[in-house]
Amino acid sequence: MDPDDDGFILQRKRFRVTKPSSLQSGATVAERPIPVWRVVRHDDFPSPYQLVRWLECELRLALRVDVSASGEFLLRGATEDAAATLQEVADGQPRGIVLAKREPSRRGVLVGYPTGLPLDPVLEHPLVVSAVRCSYNAGLKRHLPTRQVQPTLRGLVPAALDLGCFGTFTVRRYIQDPVRCYRCQAFGHYQRQCQRRQELCGVCSGEHASRDCVRLLREGGERPVARCPNCGARHHAWNRRCPARLRQIPGSTVPRQLQWKEAPLLPPRSTPQPPRSTE
Repeated sequence: MDPDDDGFILQRKRFRVTKPSSLQSGATVAERPIPVWRVVRHDDFPSPYQLVRWLECELRLALRVDVSASGEFLLRGATEDAAATLQEVADGQPRGIVLAKREPSRRGVLVGYPTGLPLDPVLEHPLVVSAVRCSYNAGLKRHLPTRQVQPTLRGLVPAALDLGCFGTFTVRRYIQDPVRCYRCQAFGHYQRQCQRRQELCGVCSGEHASRDCVRLLREGGERPVARCPNCGARHHAWNRRCPARLRQIPGSTVPRQLQWKEAPLLPPRSTPQPPRSTE
């Protein structure tokens, strides 16, 4: 037997892992999430693909493989046996294999960040993976920056980020906004799918474009009375605390204080019911 075969046998013995029983581990499968590993180095293999094939064929590992947007190979054991063996490979680093555990990342929203300040202080924070400046549509194909930044963070979303001399900024969890029509302001469909002919203002619920009231607010003229076309309360249609909006977000609940603080000024939008068949 040549040295390569001899070394391979030693590695097979080294990385053979027995599956622990549920009584010994004392934890359920839900309490033991299977980690995801990044391929950092593969010295003895010309490519990460060849490394994956070696793990599958030689070590008999059942793997789930994905490729990130940056081209990194992400490995995950398809079974607990395979996950335990991958852990042994990461610890022992045979044949120049270097694996790094991929930490879960979540998106947040950094609030109050000055528009004139670059994103470098945010990107230099150790918890930040990437960051994008939020913007709004100012019309005429112009997108102007806002005072909000959307960072991708390692681990859980913190309550705030300390950026040193630039200050400490509040961070909230990113929640995907529900689909809302810009013509009738209702949730659940896009403007191109809307069947209403006349636009409905998202500021005052009048039958005109929302930009008319927005222009009055920016120019400092007569302030329109805010009336939500979806719930009838004293706010605009895109208010984040709108009860109608919160009901569209899975897992969200309408705070009880909104029942008296956001008293409706006009009847809320009624959902049309299908006609009942009379027999």
